[in-house]
Amino acid sequence: MHIFQQVFMNEIKGNLVFEAYKKVAEYYFYVGSEKTGTQKLGIKIYETLDNKFSYDLSHFYYGCKQASPYVSSIMTGFDSIEDALHKAKNDLFSFYDPEDNLAHWVENTNF
Repeated sequence: MHIFQQVFMNEIKGNLVFEAYKKVAEYYFYVGSEKTGTQKLGIKIYETLDNKFSYDLSHFYYGCKQASPYVSSIMTGFDSIEDALHKAKNDLFSFYDPEDNLAHWVENTNF
């Protein structure tokens, strides 16, 4: 973000640019089993103008005991890539049950 901040310094100070982010990491992996099937999941980590980190998930878990897929209300404001990645992992696996045959992953259309 340092180079962006230098190039857009006047626009940022003049509030013409008030939000910017840079993708700093991207991860893909598979979860599941032969019994329940597999799903490719993704996590993207972004750095913001204030040098904080946020993340985005490719999918949200929807288990048979849940009323709706779990979508966290806090996905921004982390001090490090590691903090954002740990929170993303918790979001994906807090309700995950590998034995739930009725569960499915709901695609995040904004990913």
